[in-house]
Amino acid sequence: MEPLSLSDSPADVIQASVGGEVRAPRRLLFHVRHFGVGGIENALLGWLRGLDRQLFSVHLSVALPTRELQEIYRERLPPDVVVHFLIEPDSWLARTHQRRRDHRLGKTGRMAFGAAMSWAGSRRIRAGLLRLAPQYDVVIDYDLTLRKQASAIRQPLLGVRHFRFWSRRTAKAVRTGRDYRHYDCVLVLNEAMRLQARALFAQDLKCIDILPNAFDLQAMRSAAQVPPASPLPEGPYVVCVARLDIVTKGLDVLLQAWQSLLSTQAAAATHTLVLVGDGPDRGRLLQMTRQLGLEGRVHFAGMQANPYPWIRHARLLVLASRSEGLPNVLIEAMALGCMVVSTDCPVGPRELLDGGRAGVLVPVDDAKALGDAMWRALSDDSLRQACLSVAGRRVDNYGIEAGNQRMHALVERILAE
Repeated sequence: MEPLSLSDSPADVIQASVGGEVRAPRRLLFHVRHFGVGGIENALLGWLRGLDRQLFSVHLSVALPTRELQEIYRERLPPDVVVHFLIEPDSWLARTHQRRRDHRLGKTGRMAFGAAMSWAGSRRIRAGLLRLAPQYDVVIDYDLTLRKQASAIRQPLLGVRHFRFWSRRTAKAVRTGRDYRHYDCVLVLNEAMRLQARALFAQDLKCIDILPNAFDLQAMRSAAQVPPASPLPEGPYVVCVARLDIVTKGLDVLLQAWQSLLSTQAAAATHTLVLVGDGPDRGRLLQMTRQLGLEGRVHFAGMQANPYPWIRHARLLVLASRSEGLPNVLIEAMALGCMVVSTDCPVGPRELLDGGRAGVLVPVDDAKALGDAMWRALSDDSLRQACLSVAGRRVDNYGIEAGNQRMHALVERILAE
């Protein structure tokens, strides 16, 4: 596929009336290092698609092009979002970066690529940003990968943190705080993260604010009606939509919990556990499935460009993570009317699920508790109805309408300051 176009200047903006004053929409430049397939990319896509064009003109800066951007996200990007590549798609750096992502670089190659990025790559990224930034009112570093270039950017600069912070002020945390002080505001996804940031960086940061991810709930519900690319299981199933990463996502504990559930509840034998996603630990999880005697009871569905039908038709969505930020998949399940069981990991699930009123919370790394909670969620109709009722009301807080209000208030305050 042909690469996305590279433009040197924003598209013409339209006039809007805000608070009785006619002015041009605020020009926002979102930036990410690259596109993989994960929660950050989907959250970013929600902003790019959902921001009100009468309030904002929205463009995107990408340091390194990837195959995932071209093959998965290109058709989902709005046509008015100009994409700026800071490193040319046909360059040696871009090609080698893709080879690294495909696990086709040996140790020597990875070292050479790292050295090249530290020298030539960082210079190109810096030069591209200094050329682009003056054309915009606000730059939003959506994955906090501009920390080393932040001091050179003169436009208002916001940075978005998607994961929890450290529990104590380590040497790495101190270095990170020094980088974060160059941002006009560091944005976190929930109150728990804000408290962590204040404890670690209160003396470093100019501003810490909360900006949850924003979701086009109606578009999500419409996409859930589309037949999936591959067939759904014929019988009832429990779904986990996650990157196949054992350390972070706790999928080893999920498989143990599923074995525990099947061994103690005969009625659960009609259900299948479906893992939607791909990742570095697919092979280990397949091996673990065989070792636990779960062949035929666990289905690896692979990466699904549209996971929403899989969530909508599931009897239950389970999240077994050891750590999170604001797990998008819980919001997606809440919007699609799917019951949720989640670990009470730091940070995100407890706040999203209203302390357990919108879904069941269980301790991290407790396979038996997770299995028992899954069975309760599957078998207790009164619990299901109570949780789904609260979830249906609560999910509107994360809709794109609320997101536009938060983003507008934030941008206007930052520009005023």
